[in-house]
Amino acid sequence: MRTKYYWSNKFSHLEETPEAVNSIADDFPDDRNKSKTVTFALTYGGTPYTLEKNSGFSTSEAESIYANYHKLYKVSGEWLDAKLATAAKVGYGVGAFGLRIRCPMMKHSNWGTGHVDYEVEAEARSLGNAISGQSYGILTCHAMNRYMEKVYKSKYRFAIRPILNIHHRWI
Repeated sequence: MRTKYYWSNKFSHLEETPEAVNSIADDFPDDRNKSKTVTFALTYGGTPYTLEKNSGFSTSEAESIYANYHKLYKVSGEWLDAKLATAAKVGYGVGAFGLRIRCPMMKHSNWGTGHVDYEVEAEARSLGNAISGQSYGILTCHAMNRYMEKVYKSKYRFAIRPILNIHHRWI
């Protein structure tokens, strides 16, 4: 799905059905692999420059991918922007379980004007990563542990055995 959105012109011929979108894995494996690095970079606050520098995209392609990513994740982006704006006002962001993460540079900056120092942007990226994903990995682990407590007390204690947690999901 992300591959189709990042390169919307290239994949405009594909319908938005699971079968059509999933065909990208077999028919366009190189594009699908490129989309993985894009997703990782942009999820963690990357910019078009990040895509140019780390993935070798041209400026215009990087800007297009960046714009398409933010269209696809518009609601998530708005949520995170609101959290960062609040954090800049009060001096901390709030993660899972009420964890407060200080952001003194953001609080003492001109946050929201589009003109902040690189260090302030770096603090905001770190805070955004923590409040929008990493701290919620703790929540997933907590939920899994509570679930497994019930499994261990049940007749299924030897049948259900998660083996690892990848990207906040148990397998």
